[in-house]
Amino acid sequence: DGSRILYGNGRGLFSVSASGGVPRQEASASNPIESAAWSPDGSTFAFVERDSMFLKKSGEATRFLVSVNGVIACHWSPDARRLACAAGNGFYLQVGSLFGNFAPGWIAVIDATSGAVRRLTDEASLNTSPVWSPDGKWIYFVSNRQGVNDVYRIRAGGENGRVERLTVGLNPQSISLSADG
Repeated sequence: DGSRILYGNGRGLFSVSASGGVPRQEASASNPIESAAWSPDGSTFAFVERDSMFLKKSGEATRFLVSVNGVIACHWSPDARRLACAAGNGFYLQVGSLFGNFAPGWIAVIDATSGAVRRLTDEASLNTSPVWSPDGKWIYFVSNRQGVNDVYRIRAGGENGRVERLTVGLNPQSISLSADG
């Protein structure tokens, strides 16, 4: 509902009122949180600690979901059944000396119930910053598969595996999609 901000650090996962106030610890962690995302209804959040993804539902214990190398920038599907994540180049969006590197990575869809991982793209180029279309049919992402970074999309179900290039020469670092698509 936009009333709280979710963030991770070396001590765990926290939320704080969007208007300020005292942080509330949502989950503990033994390593820095790499990525975190609230589900569309705000009842659950997914977070990544090193190569492990966990789910934490409000009022329940933290649950291990899956291990995936270099997972970052995860976003929930509109129906909260899957997460789209960038994988393989976990340093691309992290502040530090490797920020913005062009190491290869792929886009994965992770089932929030079973932890099953399905790769949607190859790992021959940088593929990062996945976001869902509002209807959950498409995943938009940034890739350098045809040179400079541009925006691409692929069917979320990976039916035909065909990646569509949507921009030419845009060179984005990451993207976001408006709520109405």
